[in-house]
Amino acid sequence: MKKIYLTVFSLVAACVVQAQSYSLADLESAFLTNNYALIAQKFNIQRADAEIIQEKVWSNPTFSINEVNIWNNKTAETLPNLFGNYGKHQQLALELEQLIETAGKRKHRVALRKLEKNGELLDYEELIRELKKELRQTFNSLGQQEQVSQQLHAISENFQLLHEQYKRQAKANNVALADVYRVQAELIALQKEVIANDAEKRASLQQLMALTQIHDLKVEQLTFPPIAKELSKKVPLTLLTTGLEGNLGIQKQANELAMANQELLLEKSNRKPDLTFSLNYDRGGNIMQDFVGAGVSFDIPVFNRNKGKIKAVGFQIEQESYKLKSTQFDVEQNVKRLQQQLQAYEGSLAQWDSYRFDEYAAIAENYRKNLQEKRVSLIEFVDFIKAFRESQQMYVELVADYLNTYEELQYVVGKDF
Repeated sequence: MKKIYLTVFSLVAACVVQAQSYSLADLESAFLTNNYALIAQKFNIQRADAEIIQEKVWSNPTFSINEVNIWNNKTAETLPNLFGNYGKHQQLALELEQLIETAGKRKHRVALRKLEKNGELLDYEELIRELKKELRQTFNSLGQQEQVSQQLHAISENFQLLHEQYKRQAKANNVALADVYRVQAELIALQKEVIANDAEKRASLQQLMALTQIHDLKVEQLTFPPIAKELSKKVPLTLLTTGLEGNLGIQKQANELAMANQELLLEKSNRKPDLTFSLNYDRGGNIMQDFVGAGVSFDIPVFNRNKGKIKAVGFQIEQESYKLKSTQFDVEQNVKRLQQQLQAYEGSLAQWDSYRFDEYAAIAENYRKNLQEKRVSLIEFVDFIKAFRESQQMYVELVADYLNTYEELQYVVGKDF
């Protein structure tokens, strides 16, 4: 009885595995969880956090021991012993120093490191959006390639049957041998298209597996939604404003400008000298046998007032400002172009509303029957099939370009509509 239960359980488990399917949302979820490029990019963010912590730490104090005499001569004074009977003629100096930064230098460096972390976060988000766009476009392309594959295989099978029929008829001298070669040439062309399309499918599927790390993914497991033909209605009316606010290129360039401004504050604070406070003890090296004193040291900004670096950072701020304006203009023009392109594709797709492959396939089957009954010529039949294949290819390419343009627009705007 136990063996029967195990067998039934194994069969049920196998059916569940075989029935597993993936939608685009499932692929995106696996991508966000398993993609190695995203995992590697996260370490840059963690490294930036560690650098912020490091910048908040004060400089370590400096402790020094000097003026220790290894021997003594006849001029040595007699001092109290350091411990036991040792140290009667031992001289010693101890000093403790602590650097104190002025003008908020440490605060400015921390702020600069935070902006660098923000840059890493933007890089991480940009990588997510780029790979997600690639995932969606590959998924859309694979859906169209699968549709083409089904159509090409169906037409190829029909031509294979037709070729065999014509070969038999040619042996019986019922058709000319030239017609057999004509059908054979068309069959070879179809088989070539089938091989090329299957290669494109394998490349797209391999790309999906690389992005999601689903190693046993198959085309049969993918669930392709019906093609949406009114995507422009999802685009918000305030598209230009949204595009300028959400575009990662603009955000990254604005962050570069903020970093340059923060660098200017840091260089200006470097004009002011830092203070080094000291506390020292001197045994037998002064008029006092045991001397304890305090002091402070600092640079005198006479020759170097950091003017060169301040001026250089000022030029960098101007440069980053112009780069930001240029990026904003490019994004605005890109958004306009993609929106117009999306609407143009929709206008073209509206003319294909009556396109149905089943109807064309039925017509092709009628042509084949009429060809067998000699109601249409072989040339008419081949011309129809060629026209059908060309129109089908144009439709598939148009749909792929339409969906890819929509994904490109979402990527530029930085937001899913």
